[in-house]
Amino acid sequence: MTMDIAIIITYTLALLIIFLYSLAQLNLLVNYLKAKKQPDNSPKFNFSNEEEIPFVTVQLPVFNELYVMERLLDNIAEIEYPGEKLEIQVLDDSTDESVETTAAHIAKLRATGLDIQHIRRKDRTGFKAGALKEGLKIAKGDYIAIFDADFLPGKNGYYKLSLTLRMKILE
Repeated sequence: MTMDIAIIITYTLALLIIFLYSLAQLNLLVNYLKAKKQPDNSPKFNFSNEEEIPFVTVQLPVFNELYVMERLLDNIAEIEYPGEKLEIQVLDDSTDESVETTAAHIAKLRATGLDIQHIRRKDRTGFKAGALKEGLKIAKGDYIAIFDADFLPGKNGYYKLSLTLRMKILE
């Protein structure tokens, strides 16, 4: 008898968890359908008119990313966007030997005319989010694009920076 009750309770709890999970998924679907119906009011820019092209800051928060830094920096340097309207911030909180190699690679990219900065902090308060906050204090861009070290945006950038720009201003 007690075994039957234990099985029924376990089964009921499992069903309850599945039901709650289904409600959460239904909520996601409803929110998606609502958002899909809303018109796109994001600003549109005419990239053939140089005066309309917004200034963009690309932030790359990194911490001890020795094996991906060179690939990341080379990839970011290939973004097709007007150089005078693009700033790249490498927000480096690393504590390993990647600091020196990253600095050397950034110096090499800076020599090509790329506006790229290597920003280091002594205090890692807030971890990557804290580094992003520090970078925002000196960011020149009207728009901010944040890419993790594991992500490679490609020549047109993840948001196709050279064609359209639909990011919201971070205040």
